[in-house]
Amino acid sequence: MRDKLSILGHYLKAKYLHRFRDRAALEAHQRRQLARFKTEVLQHLPFFADLWEKDLSSFPLTDKAIVQQNFAGLNSLALPYDVGLPLAQAREKVDGITVGLSSGTSGRRGLFLVSEEERHFWLGVMLAKALPGPLWQKHRVVLALSANSDLYTTANKNSRMRFHFLDLKAAYQDHLDTLTRVQPTILIAPAQFLKKLAQSVQAGDLQINPARIFSVGEVLSDEDRTFIGDQFHQPIHQIYQCTEGFLGITCAHGTLHLNEEYVHVEKEWLDEDKTRFNPIITDFSRTTQAIVRYRMNDILKIRQTPCACGSPLLAIEKVEGRCDDILKLPHTDQATSADFYPDDIRALILDADPSIQDFRVHQSDVDQLRLRIDSPSPTAKNKVAHALLHTIHARKAQPPTLTFDDWPPAVDLSQKLRRIVRDC
Repeated sequence: MRDKLSILGHYLKAKYLHRFRDRAALEAHQRRQLARFKTEVLQHLPFFADLWEKDLSSFPLTDKAIVQQNFAGLNSLALPYDVGLPLAQAREKVDGITVGLSSGTSGRRGLFLVSEEERHFWLGVMLAKALPGPLWQKHRVVLALSANSDLYTTANKNSRMRFHFLDLKAAYQDHLDTLTRVQPTILIAPAQFLKKLAQSVQAGDLQINPARIFSVGEVLSDEDRTFIGDQFHQPIHQIYQCTEGFLGITCAHGTLHLNEEYVHVEKEWLDEDKTRFNPIITDFSRTTQAIVRYRMNDILKIRQTPCACGSPLLAIEKVEGRCDDILKLPHTDQATSADFYPDDIRALILDADPSIQDFRVHQSDVDQLRLRIDSPSPTAKNKVAHALLHTIHARKAQPPTLTFDDWPPAVDLSQKLRRIVRDC
């Protein structure tokens, strides 16, 4: 009962109290919460011993490597990364605190600590922002993810909210059987899995009718959003969540808003026009593990027009990809490089020939691009090559060698889909 009351309290606060009339009211709330966070949390952590009284802007930037190197000084248990790693792999707890691991798609797996109260907070806020109706309605929630979590075990303590976990490493037919049996009212899954389910709906192999569908964990392209939405006859929503926290969710109008009631976001602009940025996040809702001025690797494209919902929370046009999805080619003067953003490459390839259904681009060296094109047209590859080289010349970059590999690529639904990858 105590757990349910805690979740209910966080739900009500997120649903009804954390509403701000304008941006100024939101920023005043953030200042108060940051001051509390420094006093109640940061001053007790060794990493911030000489910092916590200073202005946030003077704190050092952190990233995945810095957090792992200083993990013991950033959490309330003083737990070192190398000690926590086997505990997380064994799914053990320490003093009631969950020790978990990220998916590890970008290298060494990230470690995170979450207390029972923080799990209640996460669920209460998630329910307040994600449920299509009131809390007292019954829901069957299916999550298709690469790894289960105590967060979802906590969720099942709510008798009206039943969570069903689909392990993406399992056979696809098993997922279809489970979905048919459960008939979810809410479906949460990565975009590539939702697309495969939509193809099964189109083929008549799956009949489900969720009240709301969320894409999570990887980039949702415009064309995939449209296809999935058309097959399920509804708009596709997004949850922006990662090891570092619950960072954003779409509103009723389908606009992705960052959860600035709980997370302070600084913008590290990536382009001169200030349309794309890396978020630098400080999560002032967490007490067990400090996430402070953490530079994300994501590329967020800011929305240029206000959302019709009227929320002062920052509106994002899309999560475009990661910084290592930006293709970099040397300028002809070899002094600098030209950056080609994922969204621009995606549009260029798909616009080259209307028959193109999907693609992959891999930059393995500064002068090498490998491509795969899903198209029945024998001229599609030539059109893509022409469009790419034309744009590269226009940007005065050195043209790379283009190599086309066969379609399809190997598919692993348990791994995040990245259509554009640079690893050089």
